[in-house]
Amino acid sequence: MVAVSELEARLAALTGERRRLLDRLAARDLAVPTDTEPPDNPGRPATKGSLDPHNADVAAFYDAITARLDATLVGPWAVFLNYGYCDGDHDQGTVTVPERTVDRTSVKLIVELVGGCSLDGCRVLDVGCGRGGTVATLLRYYCPRAVVGVDLSPAAISFCQRSQRDPRARFEIGDAQRLAFPDGSFDVVTNVESSHCYEDVAAFYAEARRLLVPGGIFLYTDLLATSSLSARLAKLAELGLRPEVERDVTANVLRSCDLVATRRSAAFTGTTGSDLHDFLAIPGSLPYEKMRSGEATYVIWQLRAPA
Repeated sequence: MVAVSELEARLAALTGERRRLLDRLAARDLAVPTDTEPPDNPGRPATKGSLDPHNADVAAFYDAITARLDATLVGPWAVFLNYGYCDGDHDQGTVTVPERTVDRTSVKLIVELVGGCSLDGCRVLDVGCGRGGTVATLLRYYCPRAVVGVDLSPAAISFCQRSQRDPRARFEIGDAQRLAFPDGSFDVVTNVESSHCYEDVAAFYAEARRLLVPGGIFLYTDLLATSSLSARLAKLAELGLRPEVERDVTANVLRSCDLVATRRSAAFTGTTGSDLHDFLAIPGSLPYEKMRSGEATYVIWQLRAPA
């Protein structure tokens, strides 16, 4: 399998005409049938008990997404599912993401989430890891000791286990609301655009707090109902998680959605359904319009556990 860094080097060497041809081929090859079966359930679960019906439905949806992407020419490099972040006037990331980076806006979202936090030597848990984009970004741009990715989707975890070769990375099936790691197992917990799928988000917040060492940090970003923000911060405060950074990055995320809308639509040509339409967050979708109207806010929060 070609590494992401090698792919970027090849793309950078292409002429403009050949890059445009590659874009057209990728759009064509991404339009594949939807009846591909996901791989068998891999790995040992990092979850207490079995999945409830809601979580089973969520896992099945993301299994289908991964199966579709895995069947494409560019599947090995399709590691991100987040909406992305376009550069702005108040960026806080401390590493530079090169312009020709594959899925640059998605990488940039992770860089902005980390901001000025040091991950050197840290044990990191990425909850809702999807296809491993956040884990890959943390390993590429920072120096953690180890990163564990957990996700409900067996197909996504199988993809991560096949594609991520860094010895510091590990992936397990797990439910964010019932994780089976011991208390204080991690220095950092990350959660990127995943918590909106959780039926009991308060349980997830409690798990994030439980798993952090004293003084650990919770790096959290998602699209949330604007009316819920105060209550969420209050719930986190009850758990002892003190906000050090609170950012509204909705405008940056909307610009990213505008930028990648055509490519995202091409990836699922011929597929219908409101769930998928909203998942892509293209203009006109429910998440996009809620961001545009102010009904939903895309936040980046950095929250510190008590020392």
